[in-house]
Amino acid sequence: MARSRNKTTRRPTSQPSRRQAAAERFHPDPHAGLSEEQVRQRTGENSAAIDQARARIESLEGTAAALRAEAEAKSQGQSTL
Repeated sequence: MARSRNKTTRRPTSQPSRRQAAAERFHPDPHAGLSEEQVRQRTGENSAAIDQARARIESLEGTAAALRAEAEAKSQGQSTL
């Protein structure tokens, strides 16, 4: 029966770890970022998207409340609200 080795292999110090390499991909050079105009535009787009999402959530919450009320009424034997 062959024995397994519990030997951990280490990368040479010249290579970054996987986690470090991933972090570097998502944190690029700050001088290569977006212009102020691009940041303003994206901020506006994000704000509009957030407002639309909030409106959809409120609508869905209202629908859910109406469905709960209808189910409650049916359980009490009422046919309509």
